[in-house]
Amino acid sequence: MNKLVLSLVFLLGLLSGTTHAQQQLEIIKLQSRTADQVLPQLRPFVEPGGTLSGMNNQIFIRASEANRRQIKELLAAIDRPPRRLLISVRQDADSSATARGGEVSGRVSSGGTTIESRRTVVGGAGVEVRRGGDVVRGQVYDSRSAGSERVSQQV
Repeated sequence: MNKLVLSLVFLLGLLSGTTHAQQQLEIIKLQSRTADQVLPQLRPFVEPGGTLSGMNNQIFIRASEANRRQIKELLAAIDRPPRRLLISVRQDADSSATARGGEVSGRVSSGGTTIESRRTVVGGAGVEVRRGGDVVRGQVYDSRSAGSERVSQQV
């Protein structure tokens, strides 16, 4: 019975020794990414019993030669410089307004009656006619305004 247990322990030790001999530790230096960026993408591809960890710009893998080769191929596709993306947004706003008009105002007296209108518009051209106490004013105006705004943003 003692020999059986001893043989079993020896056999288990021999099997675990061959497993550890097949799985070797390899340190892979990253070129463009950090370990935190690549580890989540690589972990699903590590064989059962293998380990994968990393720090800064290095990853540590303990796996069979075939699995390490597979991880290196995946890493070659992942460990590339990030692309630079430039987004430009431009907003243009144009506005214009036009106002035209005319008016007549004045004061006319006849007999004991006086009629007077006092309304003026600023910014127009006008004429005023006086005769005695009578005054007649005429005015025409035309105003235009235009504006534009240009805003550019880049991210």
